[in-house]
Amino acid sequence: MNKKTIKMYDFFGLQAKIGVTKHIGGLKATRYLIEHCNIDDSKYMLVVGCGNGTSAIKIAKLTGCRIAGIDISKTMVELANEKLENIVLDRIKFKVGDTENISFPDNTFDVVISESVTAFTDRRKALSEYQRVLKKDPFI
Repeated sequence: MNKKTIKMYDFFGLQAKIGVTKHIGGLKATRYLIEHCNIDDSKYMLVVGCGNGTSAIKIAKLTGCRIAGIDISKTMVELANEKLENIVLDRIKFKVGDTENISFPDNTFDVVISESVTAFTDRRKALSEYQRVLKKDPFI
């Protein structure tokens, strides 16, 4: 593990302990992604780095789409799943997952979003994984 990776885990660990996730642009940026990715109730989306589930839940409420959320932090995934216990959104599933080795089959998702975590990864590996799990013609 290199120094950058160790710092990343420290940062995510701190966020997990206090139950906060933030990304540049906030809800405005999330709404931009929804609009520009043509997300609606027919789509299946992967949210990479789902954190405590805030963005994924907001997207599901706004669009009606199905969502799988992955995060490297078990604590964040636990927080996300706790939020789901308080609302009825059976079309969202959160699980621990690695951005550089996504545990979904090829051609699974219509949309893959990552609002801030790709910068903390080996981008070649992560982007290759995003491409692999995306349907080949997601907008058709």
